[in-house]
Amino acid sequence: MNRRNFLKSSTAAALAPYVPFGIASTQGWRTFETVTRVEIRDSFGIARAWVPLPLVGENEWQKTFGNSWSGNASRADVMHDGKYGLAMLYVEWPEKEMNPAIEITSRFMTRDRAVDFGAANSPKTNVGGEHPAIDTSDNGDHDPLVVGLRKLGHQVDLADQSSGLSAIVRDNAGWVGGADPRREGLVMGDTR
Repeated sequence: MNRRNFLKSSTAAALAPYVPFGIASTQGWRTFETVTRVEIRDSFGIARAWVPLPLVGENEWQKTFGNSWSGNASRADVMHDGKYGLAMLYVEWPEKEMNPAIEITSRFMTRDRAVDFGAANSPKTNVGGEHPAIDTSDNGDHDPLVVGLRKLGHQVDLADQSSGLSAIVRDNAGWVGGADPRREGLVMGDTR
């Protein structure tokens, strides 16, 4: 085990119970603790595991208080992918370890967020009555999504929605096609 990482994680673990609850009183924030246990059964040879760690970066809606771990691994290092900001705990057990196991505890906070999609764009919110999960009987009065949107002041349109915009045209070089990528569908031809 890397001594520096061990000291960092054990210090963070010792302080974690005192930090978030003082901050958690901030309105709209909730504190969470997740525990992940990894056990490798019927191990032979050197055993390795990559365990994802939650919420690496901090922003307006999430804060990380750290990760701690315990187990019988000979090596445990936090690794970052460098491109997406993801973090994983790389764990390695020696060849002779018969029951490789590690337990990772992660503490973090998230803020409640609400986004009102569509209300500012148009007076009507399209739900898409063709969807089998939408109950359009009685003008959607028994569908929880439709009822919830109406309570928020939306004018809900239950008309069937098309599969999006699509077009194929022919020019001197051949067929050119395109589709609205926000919707499902298929367009034939070369999109160049």
